[in-house]
Amino acid sequence: EQRGARWHHQILEKRQVKPPAAIASRLSLAKNLRGLHLRSLHFADSQPFVYEDRWINPLAVPGFDLEEIEDSSANEWLVQHAPFSWGEFTVSAANANKEQAELLETAEGTAIVIIDRTTFNNEQAITCVRLAYAPGYRMHTTL
Repeated sequence: EQRGARWHHQILEKRQVKPPAAIASRLSLAKNLRGLHLRSLHFADSQPFVYEDRWINPLAVPGFDLEEIEDSSANEWLVQHAPFSWGEFTVSAANANKEQAELLETAEGTAIVIIDRTTFNNEQAITCVRLAYAPGYRMHTTL
């Protein structure tokens, strides 16, 4: 939107399911607790911009309903309803796997930017998200 493009998103998957061990550990979920899993594709006008693979800790956000996020992103809902006190943010580069390449309309193996982020309220993890950006993405920060 800051670049003059119209944002919209398409939800690819949303369900309650037992997360992989690494995600369950990161969210501090008990062995049999299901997490909220959401996969979305975000667009700038009609071009895929970022693929989002998000897990939400249901204990940290008891009011979260997967049905509420049709018109806005999960991130927007969480910012408004589940304040966080700190987070971890990792930026890396990767070669697009088959799924990422198809969704981002690029060739498999193309270099892409990956951002992994986990947010916490005190010591309770709220969400883990992996964002895979389409080729050409640039991050600009100010110190």
